[in-house]
Amino acid sequence: MEANISVGVLMCTHSKTDDARIGMEIIQRLWSTSPVLRDVIIVHAFNGSNHWWPHVYLEDHLMTMENYGHFVGASKLMDRGVMLFREKYPHVQFVVVMDSDVWLVKVDYIESIILKMKSDAKYLATCGWSFPVRSGRNWLDAATDFYVIDIHWSASYGFFPLRYDEFLQKYQELLLYRNAASTVYLEPVFLVRFKQALMKSEQLESETQFVERIHQRILLMIEREPIFVMRGPTQIDRIMYVPEAGILTHHEPYEKQKSILEWRLTLGAEFDRFCSAKDLSYFNQHDGRDESNKNLSR
Repeated sequence: MEANISVGVLMCTHSKTDDARIGMEIIQRLWSTSPVLRDVIIVHAFNGSNHWWPHVYLEDHLMTMENYGHFVGASKLMDRGVMLFREKYPHVQFVVVMDSDVWLVKVDYIESIILKMKSDAKYLATCGWSFPVRSGRNWLDAATDFYVIDIHWSASYGFFPLRYDEFLQKYQELLLYRNAASTVYLEPVFLVRFKQALMKSEQLESETQFVERIHQRILLMIEREPIFVMRGPTQIDRIMYVPEAGILTHHEPYEKQKSILEWRLTLGAEFDRFCSAKDLSYFNQHDGRDESNKNLSR
């Protein structure tokens, strides 16, 4: 491993367990070809039913917890997972946080992100979620399905825990009063917590400096932008595949299979099964086949 760089992965899963198994095979057997990533530690934060994931597969640490719903549940998986890294793996500096349906198969892309964060003192690598920021200066939200954090900086300045449920309880009544959207999305709250941490860590004299410093401390994954595109007056599509970065986030298995076959990879039992399957009706359906993987461990 490159000197002074230790990397972890926090994978967050609710029901997409087949995605998670394949994602772990990609990390363990493909990412390991990189000198920066070969000793990567996988923490798996899971809040689905116990029989969906009854035992460790390829993760170094499996943590299970109650599901509190979509946004609250997702934020708690991240909060608990980040806390576990700080407690059990304090040597890890950079943590790649990813939903289980995010596959990254271009190893030099994630390697370059981490090396640049180290060399340029970047605290977060992400991109705009709803609004591209490549050509603008205003950050409104940030993608939480796949990002990288400097966990040492985060611990020093309180980026985590995100405390999404606290934000929800505090401001939802005001949003309803103003007749605004009652849904409090996780992505803007995530960015709020980053800004608060940045305000603590930087010595700034003006608001203008603060905006500039946000851009200085975030490594923008411009390859992913825009994540959402307008296809017509009322149709908004989400981009699920970014070939130049090797990122696949499809929800529909046949589309994901079509994209992953372009990479001509052979990585593990679940990956190979997925790539060769004519019928993908089994995918993420929790049909009890977990028992067949009981003895597969890292």
